Amino acid sequence: MNHQPDILIIGQGFAGLGAAIICANHGYQVTVIGRPARAKGALQLAQNSASALGGLSVPKLGADILELGSRLDSICLSRLEAGTSLCELVHPQESYYAAVSRQHLMDLLIRYCDNNSLISRYDSQVTAAIVSYQRGAAQIVCDDNQLFEAPVIIGADGASGISRKLASAAMHDAQTSWQTGYTAMRAEFPTSKLPAYFSENHTKLLLGRYCHLVSYPFHAQQKINLVFCADTASLQSGLMTQTLQKNPALDCLNSPDIHWQPSLLLPPHAQPLWRYQRLTLIGDAAHSMPPHLAQGAGQSFEDIAMLDRMLSIHPLDIALNEMAAQRSRIAARIAHKAGVTGKVMRLGGMAGRLRDSVLDIAGRQLLQEWMADVWTARN
Repeated sequence: MNHQPDILIIGQGFAGLGAAIICANHGYQVTVIGRPARAKGALQLAQNSASALGGLSVPKLGADILELGSRLDSICLSRLEAGTSLCELVHPQESYYAAVSRQHLMDLLIRYCDNNSLISRYDSQVTAAIVSYQRGAAQIVCDDNQLFEAPVIIGADGASGISRKLASAAMHDAQTSWQTGYTAMRAEFPTSKLPAYFSENHTKLLLGRYCHLVSYPFHAQQKINLVFCADTASLQSGLMTQTLQKNPALDCLNSPDIHWQPSLLLPPHAQPLWRYQRLTLIGDAAHSMPPHLAQGAGQSFEDIAMLDRMLSIHPLDIALNEMAAQRSRIAARIAHKAGVTGKVMRLGGMAGRLRDSVLDIAGRQLLQEWMADVWTARN
């Protein structure tokens, strides 16, 4: 194991592994540190993701990721309790919009890393790091007391990882509160055990009273990804069960065979600065993306594509500076839009009825305009 690479990356998620592949392709020796977790469920990749991945300097990587996707033809909005349709945003045939298994994506990235002699992966938890320019190199200490050194660190260990904590403390930036008051209940389930309604090649977005449900098929239509979002206290009082019971087509989701897993919804947030001395943030460590625009992985891939582009024209240090400066402005806008979208999805009472009426009349045009800048290629 080489403990003095050119770059240390904290985090073995999509952003960390993707960044490692790109940096190695530009000739840098990379060590990736972290514990890869079993990735459940699916994610959606849209036009912006396809553009970012299609332009990588490792074209086969981009093509292989996109090949994992199961195409989704449209986003269908309906009333959750009543089941009646509101509007549909159809994806043009020439544009990419697909569901991708998280585990298949993780397996692919790990395979690329393990087949590259410039990349080493180390399965350990980072407990401390020193990133100051006052030292000759950045240092990382792991929970097994292993010490790593490198000129730069890329922090890609998520919104709650040590990288964001280091950057926030160093820049005296207050940590964003994790208490959003909202929870996402997530599940995946075999398509064969649900009505055919769920296996259609569409993203189904069902808007309820103070809650919403998203479902779409993935893994070649063999599984269904399910996400129910609502106020945490209301979920604890049985809101989800009661809401699904009101719609005969959805009551099957109350089956005890479906194992729903709760996860707190992160507040929309993008770090104002992604770079502090020897540390550069990327992916979820740099920007918390609520799931309401399906842009968590998409924005991470845009980060990687921008890093790739900057490395093709600049030395490493300048490339990291340029990536951080350009992507931080864009990601902040997308994170804010994701937060606003979630609030609109969870409206209830008179506000919720007004939302549904507007969507019923002009929903398709509104959705197109709302998503236009999210799906626009920027790299």
